[in-house]
Amino acid sequence: MNKIFFSTLYFVLLVSGFVINIHSAVTAQVSLSNSGFEQWDSSNQAPPFDWHQPSDWSSTNPATEFNTAGITKSTDAHSGNFAARIITQNIFGVYHAGGLVSGHAHAFAFPD
Repeated sequence: MNKIFFSTLYFVLLVSGFVINIHSAVTAQVSLSNSGFEQWDSSNQAPPFDWHQPSDWSSTNPATEFNTAGITKSTDAHSGNFAARIITQNIFGVYHAGGLVSGHAHAFAFPD
């Protein structure tokens, strides 16, 4: 009887823990800073090397500033006033996709 009791108790605790973990994962929400792309930061460089990117986001703009920014501010927004426009550029005959990531990513050759 003792063995059956502990087996049942183990099973109930295991299932309860699983249900609690699933509930926590389902109800957790991630909040992105500046997810509406309403705030933008300037590179503070002299033209033609001046570019903008969304605040609290990192982009490929520092790597392509000598050509054209791959990430630009657009008024074609789903909600709010602005959106991020991502373009692919031809740089010296090679196509480079624009990139945008939330947070502060540091490329080894182009630190902020």
